[in-house]
Amino acid sequence: SLVPFALVSIGYFLLHRALAPLPATGAYALHLNGEIFKTLALYLKWSLLPADWQQRTSHPMAGKLILWSEILCLIVLVVLELRRRRRVAGFFAAWFLVTLSPLLPLSGHRSDYYLTIPVIGFGMLAGWAVTCAWNFPGRPAPDRRWQLIPVAAVVIYLAGMVPVARSATAWWHSRAEAVRAMVLGVQAARRTHPEKAIVLDGVTTDLFNNGIGHSPFYPLAISDVYLTSGSELTIQPVPDLADLRDIVLEPAVLKKALTQDRVVIYSISGDHLRNITETYRRSASEHLGHRLPGRVDLGNSLYSWLAGPEWLPLENGFRWMPQRATVRMRGPDSVGNKLSLDGYCPEEQLQRSSRQIVVSVDGIVIGSSRIKSPESTFHRLFFLPDVLVGREAVEVEIRVDPVETIGNRELGLVIGRVELLPASTHR
Repeated sequence: SLVPFALVSIGYFLLHRALAPLPATGAYALHLNGEIFKTLALYLKWSLLPADWQQRTSHPMAGKLILWSEILCLIVLVVLELRRRRRVAGFFAAWFLVTLSPLLPLSGHRSDYYLTIPVIGFGMLAGWAVTCAWNFPGRPAPDRRWQLIPVAAVVIYLAGMVPVARSATAWWHSRAEAVRAMVLGVQAARRTHPEKAIVLDGVTTDLFNNGIGHSPFYPLAISDVYLTSGSELTIQPVPDLADLRDIVLEPAVLKKALTQDRVVIYSISGDHLRNITETYRRSASEHLGHRLPGRVDLGNSLYSWLAGPEWLPLENGFRWMPQRATVRMRGPDSVGNKLSLDGYCPEEQLQRSSRQIVVSVDGIVIGSSRIKSPESTFHRLFFLPDVLVGREAVEVEIRVDPVETIGNRELGLVIGRVELLPASTHR
């Protein structure tokens, strides 16, 4: 009865391999070599003793004693059950190996959360064995002695897991409390200032990685939450989180928003947020400076004062340009700087006609490029001429051809971000 399911699985695997080949490099590349056995041994260890035992306890020797005692109990238990011809014990051991086997070639990406399903096999084995030991009356005396092994195994396992589980729970609770206080504080600030952007000051690396980097305000329908200028200098984000550049406001942008009374600034102080807008406003001219930003997010209303009059109105976080549009920003700081351009063009428009863009800075053409289907989301880098270095302000002009006219609107491209980048940046 399982044959049809196996055939479906094999067919899916072959189809997946054809459409999405396995990566040859990186963390998810498969390594079919002797590392598989090292990975298996590591996962066996983590199944019986927490991976972070030494980080959360001060008893490394106790950890080794617990681990080897559990391994010995497991071996004896499986051997005894098989000698009694109770093959169900073999099923439980097979559960662990079979569900873990697809992950063993991933020696470059070992993680304890991969054990969530495999350790069910050990759990079933322990439950089965303890049940058998509980029903030992009437058995011969030697048999009764061996039946105590599964009870000892469970006790030893709990001796290793419970202290670490309590420590880890307290650690996660501490991290969660800081995020909870921040999110509830932002929620209260939004109720108090419904029309203003919220800017947080004093965000630490931990608070960003545990909270802000995971977009915690989205489920509450709270947008326009940013970090103060300079936060990027003290925060070290982990990979695969929200882009810090999208969250930290440029100094000139924050200063302009304060002048226009469009933002409120809250400092994270212990378990609550404190409104420091007026204090921050009084010192803004000193620590925010006067230079124009080196990045313009055209989909953000706080950057609208840097967009030329040609741009179409802002729409839900994006902005269309007609055939020609301009942006003001500061000039490059050093020789070899590049101008980065990120944008979007609907696929159906690109299928009708590709787009040619020409980019100029202060009247100097710095490059052109063609955007073709299916590149609906595009990214371009252009070298900036040395003559622009050090200028307080430059005007970036973007031209696109052809454009489409829909209703009374001339639609060229959606431009998301224009940004100055150092020379070391690659395409």
